[in-house]
Amino acid sequence: MMQKKQKPFVIGLTGGIGSGKTTVTNLFSDLNIEVIDADVISKQAVTPGTAIYTKIIERLGPDYQLPNGNLDRKNLRELTFRNREIRQWLESMIHPFVRATMQEAIKHIQSPYCILVIPLLIETLPNALIDEILVVTADQSTRIQRIIERDHCSSETAKKMIAAQLSEKERLKHADQKITNNGSIDELKQAVKELHQHYLSRLNG
Repeated sequence: MMQKKQKPFVIGLTGGIGSGKTTVTNLFSDLNIEVIDADVISKQAVTPGTAIYTKIIERLGPDYQLPNGNLDRKNLRELTFRNREIRQWLESMIHPFVRATMQEAIKHIQSPYCILVIPLLIETLPNALIDEILVVTADQSTRIQRIIERDHCSSETAKKMIAAQLSEKERLKHADQKITNNGSIDELKQAVKELHQHYLSRLNG
């Protein structure tokens, strides 16, 4: 009789905008830990030709299409910041797709544990897919600077983006582990390596 494959240990990784989630997940990938990213799956959900993409264009019109046919994600993101009803409508379509895709991906994990990157993890708890929560955190001034460099926006816009999210204090209340990402890339690499060893030691009993 074939033995049923045991569910892998799943770390839910989250953090506020500008905290450096992508850099941290890339470092886990460098350690051969598989990463499943909600943002990547969300982008797949709205590629031209998908049912969700079609519904978005039907409701919002061609202003939310780029010349190449792709969704104008920047324009759409700005709309969802202003319009709660549209945001909830989009979430009602995209979130179930993301969850089902993640659930399926977890079944095929080969690494000792995996990282599920979910920016709105705390806001959508409880989440039966994850075993522990890892929060990536950074000082507000550091986050503001990163947002300005990434999005080429003003300091005021960056502050508003942070203010629109859950507070760091609230996010950290739910953390099983945290990584503080204020320093150099070498310091961050060391923090990720230490946490990696912690997870492996836990799995090995």
